[in-house]
Amino acid sequence: MEHHNLHWQDLNRRERMDYLLKTGHMSDCSFVVFGEMGERITFRCHKFVLMTVSPVFERMFQGAFREATASENIVLDDVLATDFMAFIQCIYPQEDDPLDGYPLQILRALIYLSKRFLVTYMEKNCLKNLLKRLSYDLDPNEVVSLYEYALQIDEMEILKCVKEKIMADPHKYVNSQATYQLSWNTFFKFINELFTVVKEKTRFDIIERYCKELGFDQCPVTRPKVLNGLQLPETHKIDPINLNAFDFSKYYQLTPMQLLAIQWKASSAIEVDNQLMQVSEKELEKIYQDLEELRRDWKSKQEFAEKLLNSVKYTTMSSYDFCVGPGSSYLLSCEKKFDFLSQICVAEHKIRALRLSSNPFAFCVL
Repeated sequence: MEHHNLHWQDLNRRERMDYLLKTGHMSDCSFVVFGEMGERITFRCHKFVLMTVSPVFERMFQGAFREATASENIVLDDVLATDFMAFIQCIYPQEDDPLDGYPLQILRALIYLSKRFLVTYMEKNCLKNLLKRLSYDLDPNEVVSLYEYALQIDEMEILKCVKEKIMADPHKYVNSQATYQLSWNTFFKFINELFTVVKEKTRFDIIERYCKELGFDQCPVTRPKVLNGLQLPETHKIDPINLNAFDFSKYYQLTPMQLLAIQWKASSAIEVDNQLMQVSEKELEKIYQDLEELRRDWKSKQEFAEKLLNSVKYTTMSSYDFCVGPGSSYLLSCEKKFDFLSQICVAEHKIRALRLSSNPFAFCVL
């Protein structure tokens, strides 16, 4: 836009607003946000423009808030500069709709900011644009991420549209990496949504992969590599199947020194004691606290994994599917595997017996 500053009033409406936004001419407020590298970026704006679209901005600048009198350099430390720039650009009147040109990440940020500042028309337009994009063939990772996003912002229309796409071709989406990056609660909802559209073995395979991706299959016991100049052994991991062999409760009565001797699996406790005489009690107590925190974290993971496993209807599987799926998984104990497989075999035997009784000629050999 090549125009002399003195004649900016001669531009059309979109160009005038664009000029005011880019130059900050006649601005009476400013916002400080941060770039991806943490750098401070200042946006000079106009109170009147902001107040015409947002009751939040109106109360901010005309109410009994600090911003009413100190409206320069208002810091928004939880908003990225790229997101705030798109938000402000959408507020200043434009002839063209810029939403189609924004990536999905920016569009989601616009929905968040429009909800936060009660810019109702922008929120509606962004949600409408999001629904339009869902009608296209979006990347499976984006569709799955929108499933969690719709739950977070409580947008049932978006959620319904996302679920329809997933249910129409579930295998396309369960193999996407975004599925295994869902939060615990969202994944639990997601896996139960699939109950009617995929086989139970498939659901179990998804659960097993999710547990592996999040490290539910192993419980790391970590400690520093070097402590007061002492070289320590590498981190070892404990197999959850043999977790009973690593009973944390029996360590509660031990001193921190004895605890470390056990954790580091030294050749002898005496050797460890001799080497650790220089370690302070404060350092030992910190390691003990870290181990206790690890125990609590592992316990919560175990409980969630158990919740996932309990949602699987094992007895609806065939004996073959069970053996190549849950039967060969580390997630189930041998006792549970035997119990489920026994129930499946009994059910299959009853079905075969029922079929034979209804067709007595099945015994005849031709």
